[in-house]
Amino acid sequence: MASSVFPSARTALLLIDVINLFDFPGGDAFARRWVPAARRIARLRGRAHRSGVPVVYVNDNFGRWQSDWRKVVERCLDRRSPGHRVVARLRPAPDDYFGFAVSVEGEAAVVGAPRHDISAPDGGSAYVFVRSGATWTEQRKLSAPDASAGDSFGRAVSISWDTVVAGAPADDTPGGADAGSVHVVHAAVPVELESFTVE
Repeated sequence: MASSVFPSARTALLLIDVINLFDFPGGDAFARRWVPAARRIARLRGRAHRSGVPVVYVNDNFGRWQSDWRKVVERCLDRRSPGHRVVARLRPAPDDYFGFAVSVEGEAAVVGAPRHDISAPDGGSAYVFVRSGATWTEQRKLSAPDASAGDSFGRAVSISWDTVVAGAPADDTPGGADAGSVHVVHAAVPVELESFTVE
């Protein structure tokens, strides 16, 4: 799984919550019906790879925000998991990306990648996409202006109208080590950035 920034492509394929245990009532039957869709998504992903389009997986990791994506995939591939047939077809390729949070409103989406090494190791980043028809295009790449190692910017994200909110739960602030911070980005005004920290 790639850990560097996205390549220069302005279009990406977002795969949201396809890495799933299907461990809910009726999940086994639902997963069996989902396999044909997984095959079609796998073909689409193959086309994206051949065209140089980044593929981004977004999962909430079953509410465990610090999960290692490798362990998440391994758990879902366990043959005792009802979703293993789906995940086997859609498991991430080595050059794919993995996001830990996503928020969608209308034609816009923000994807958090808290382990991306943008300004610092595991400093984190978030990517804003805008949809036109069936195509999502990367609009902006966001990171904290004061990023430090392990801040995990993008662990939680939300988008509303032209505003993006991104959390950095391990940011060191005047409130203490790993006290955390919230960054508010007004997408319509690229230079405007407000940060709120725990005092």
